[in-house]
Amino acid sequence: MRNQELIEIDGSEGEGGGQILRTSLSLAILLNRPFHMYNIRKNRLPKPGLRPQHLTCVQAAAQICHGKTQGAELGSSELFFYPNEVVSGRYHFSIGTAGATSLVLQTVYLPLMWNARCASEIIIEGGTHNDKAPSFHFLQTTWRAWLASMGLDVRLELKRIGFYPKGGGLIIAHLQPCSSIAPLQALEPVRDRFEILSAVANLPEHIGQRQLNQAESQIRKVTRNFSSRIERWHHSTGSYVAVTVEGRVPALFDSVGAKGKTAEKVAHEACEQAIRHYQQGACVDEHSSDQLLLPLVFAKGVSRLRVGQFSSHLRTNVKTIGLFLNRKIDLIPEENLVVVQES
Repeated sequence: MRNQELIEIDGSEGEGGGQILRTSLSLAILLNRPFHMYNIRKNRLPKPGLRPQHLTCVQAAAQICHGKTQGAELGSSELFFYPNEVVSGRYHFSIGTAGATSLVLQTVYLPLMWNARCASEIIIEGGTHNDKAPSFHFLQTTWRAWLASMGLDVRLELKRIGFYPKGGGLIIAHLQPCSSIAPLQALEPVRDRFEILSAVANLPEHIGQRQLNQAESQIRKVTRNFSSRIERWHHSTGSYVAVTVEGRVPALFDSVGAKGKTAEKVAHEACEQAIRHYQQGACVDEHSSDQLLLPLVFAKGVSRLRVGQFSSHLRTNVKTIGLFLNRKIDLIPEENLVVVQES
């Protein structure tokens, strides 16, 4: 392994979180390029280094390609990753905490789909609705729809809800092989149509109603063109609000309840994000912009995405991709455009 040329990656660069690791793992497998990463999550105090969900991403990446690792342990700030050939099939990954199942899926989905010999099924246990990570509802509503527009066929199932701190959620992803990825022209603004979801799991009904009342009040200040509903969930304990803005692809923004966080605050956070996106007139939401880069760098032709703003995650992904692949990615502030083209 020491004779292989390693890509050296400073894990504290840019956004400095787990995204650098996840993107690097995916690209290492896709391009068969080993890497050495140091300073992993260095500034994520008080718990830097690999946490359970990051370690599961490493283990999942190694498992699908029979890869080799050094430093893959909890708290580690340094990792060597040596990929091998991907093997499609059925995999089961358990984070063991409420860590985000979505982030494990986003690490392995493209290597398992791109030029794969057969379909794969991925079962992941952990958190399904987490703070600062894509929720299952975001994956189902927004992420999956963007992938479909590129020709990537992903079907998702939510078997169990999993909130922090216990987790215990379970999702299943069905991934179809893909031999080509279509470029995107995502320029048109969102439309004047909102959907509100207020959900509670094993909590008093009034919490769901208060969330809904707050969300309706905020959205009503922008438009009266919206629908709303309340759902009661099981298998976990927590609360959740999602506000979806209609567009070429529905843009879902959400917030998760927490101890000491009022129902009104949960709703306010989701609405604030959705309203900002609507008023910016963008086509691609802030969270999707960096997530779409990975498949788009393998698309033929030019892709153009109009985004609301260039997030730190987006800028970090641009830099990380540049370490592995000679692909031209331009961020054009004057037009809020992300342009991805063949070099």
